[in-house]
Amino acid sequence: MLNRDMGKQEISWKLRLEDGTKREVLARRFGREWRFMERGRRYDPWRDIADPSREDWETLLDALRRRYPRKGFTEEDIRAVERCIAARFPT
Repeated sequence: MLNRDMGKQEISWKLRLEDGTKREVLARRFGREWRFMERGRRYDPWRDIADPSREDWETLLDALRRRYPRKGFTEEDIRAVERCIAARFPT
């Protein structure tokens, strides 16, 4: 049985915006909620993202699907993020 308190429950990624600036995003799980943070450069302070975009949520979901066995996430974690996306961004 995996101890869910082990290790960090976070995933980060980097991207380049249309204007050429870089952005690093960190999604960190606190309990059952995900918090998104961003920064421009490595030593800049992290800033909370109050309303993450659908692209941020989709990137998190993709990363969870690819990495969940190594990072200590479960299939239920993936389904929870899918439900959260469906609730926040109805089509």
